[in-house]
Amino acid sequence: MKCLKTASILILAVFSLSMVSGVFAADRCILPVKEEKKLTVNVNEKFNITLESNPSTGYKWISEFDSNSLKLVNETYIPDMPIRCGSGGYQIFTFKALKTGKTDLTMKYIMPWENCLPAKEIIYHINIVN
Repeated sequence: MKCLKTASILILAVFSLSMVSGVFAADRCILPVKEEKKLTVNVNEKFNITLESNPSTGYKWISEFDSNSLKLVNETYIPDMPIRCGSGGYQIFTFKALKTGKTDLTMKYIMPWENCLPAKEIIYHINIVN
């Protein structure tokens, strides 16, 4: 009888812990790290934004910007050397300033398939001059 009672308590404890761990696993979103930076560029000038990245984690940088003020010319990934499984690298975004004025460029480090806040967010306040 004592063995049955102990087994029942053990099963109940395992079941309870599995329910709690499921709650924590469902809430995998993290609070974002936000930064703000200022840039001044000339109209028609190309400039690069280079950010550390590790696609093996599922994260990648995406850009949000006003297409009337900026144009994304190129986006590339350069791995760290030597290339190793799981190692990081850099995502390089090349933009062209299209017209004078002020605009914001927001870079978000996200897992594209998740509905979470970005792990990192950098807002570039850009002043485009002649």
